Amino acid sequence: MKNDFGVTLVGNKVAFGVGNPDRTIFSTSAVNTGNWVHVAATRKRSTGEMKLYINGVLESSFTHTNKVSLTSSSVFHLGYDINNFSYQGALDEVRIWNTVRTASEISATYTTQLSSNPSGLVTYFRFNQGTAGGNNTAITTVTESVSGSGIALSNFARSGSTSNFVAGYIAPGSAVSSTSAGSGNITGIVIPAALTSGTYSGVMTTINASTGCSATTNVTLTISGSVVSTSNASTTQSVCLNGSVTPLNTSGVGSGLTYQWYSNTSSSNTGGTSLGSASGAQTDTYTPSATVQGTTYYYAVVSNGSCAVTGPVFQVNAGNTFDLLGAGSSLPVASAGYSFRKLGSCYSGPLGRFRIGSSYYDVYADGNSSLSLS
Repeated sequence: MKNDFGVTLVGNKVAFGVGNPDRTIFSTSAVNTGNWVHVAATRKRSTGEMKLYINGVLESSFTHTNKVSLTSSSVFHLGYDINNFSYQGALDEVRIWNTVRTASEISATYTTQLSSNPSGLVTYFRFNQGTAGGNNTAITTVTESVSGSGIALSNFARSGSTSNFVAGYIAPGSAVSSTSAGSGNITGIVIPAALTSGTYSGVMTTINASTGCSATTNVTLTISGSVVSTSNASTTQSVCLNGSVTPLNTSGVGSGLTYQWYSNTSSSNTGGTSLGSASGAQTDTYTPSATVQGTTYYYAVVSNGSCAVTGPVFQVNAGNTFDLLGAGSSLPVASAGYSFRKLGSCYSGPLGRFRIGSSYYDVYADGNSSLSLS
């Protein structure tokens, strides 16, 4: 008996086992349906609890007496077991975590490709290389996304209809517009922003609006060029005239991306003025100047040639603003009898200015942290 674990297909059910002693739990759902099925297996060392989820739903659990680390072997196999029995099927989006994923976490991400590496993710294979069913013999490794390293492929023909890259998974979408009988274009299908270029497979469900009868058919979708997305949030910053502005950044997800930054007089990411190529305006990071007093808005358009997305709006306030006290006027006024204006942090010299009658008095700090009039 070994402190090991494994996930495999037994008949038409998924099996998840932990050793020492050997205990296996099974899915209640059949998974050899010809459609993509998401499988998640978790094991909590402190309690020995094992759980098996199918398409984000818990189907089986067991509390094992083994509560030690499962470190029997340093070899991790995908597609075959230690007895060289091969898995007859397709794999996509393989993720290994060093934390126990909760039911809500599994349900929230099982239909999507992760655009980053969340905490606890230690191994991640997207399998986005190659052309489905094409000649992929030039590809000798598969990319592990957490480390960025290439893992050697073995016993993988990489050509033809078997032992090759296949169409990936298409996440379920919302209803799309209807078409007339016979032929027509289906519109309204939303592609996840993190989905990269390639050919994907899925199931389309059609429903007759009059009878309510439904039918399903297998479909494939080819994305030419990566869908791009931006992940940065809007920011607002205030600087003095001619001060240094913190660089603005919009990070795109995809390949072959180009950037173009725009300025705008309103808080909108449309209708702006192109900033050309200066100061990084055609990269993911742009550094505005603060030579003109006022508020300016900035945004970037990220494109891969076939599609484009617009990033968030960034606001930059440049100028020497005032905090107003006393009479509350933008300038000291004689009619108030007296008034005081506190100068903002952009000013050097006096801390503020009094006006009494027709005379102005600047306020400075002396070496004793007291105030004096000049």
